[in-house]
Amino acid sequence: TLFTGKYYSWKVVNDSRNVCPVGWKVPSDNDWFYLENKLGGEDIAAIDMKSDKKGVWDDVDFFDLNASGFSAYPIGYVTEKGKLSNVGIHAYWWSSTEQNEKQAIGRAIGINEDNVYKGYASKEDGLTIRCFRCVK
Repeated sequence: TLFTGKYYSWKVVNDSRNVCPVGWKVPSDNDWFYLENKLGGEDIAAIDMKSDKKGVWDDVDFFDLNASGFSAYPIGYVTEKGKLSNVGIHAYWWSSTEQNEKQAIGRAIGINEDNVYKGYASKEDGLTIRCFRCVK
């Protein structure tokens, strides 16, 4: 299938062994906010994050996409019951920021949308992880 990737529960994000390579980290809510602002703000940042590979996002002219090199694919997520959901429609990522005992903050982008959504996912759901480089 065109849409493949790895899905992780929030336990992996919160694990002290660090899922990301040395010098990289799972971004916090503030890190995501910073990226969105660097890409013009949450209302339009998804355009620069979506993969420009033809046929991945059917919503816009693929030449307008991926100016940032982020190359997002709409691989959906896995529900806490193990069901794959929203493949081909949305991309979801964890942040390292906890919302409460049962939820953590994440980000999503969707087909036919230019904005990046901040949302709350069950820590038992399977979302993807995008590592950000640590900058000093």
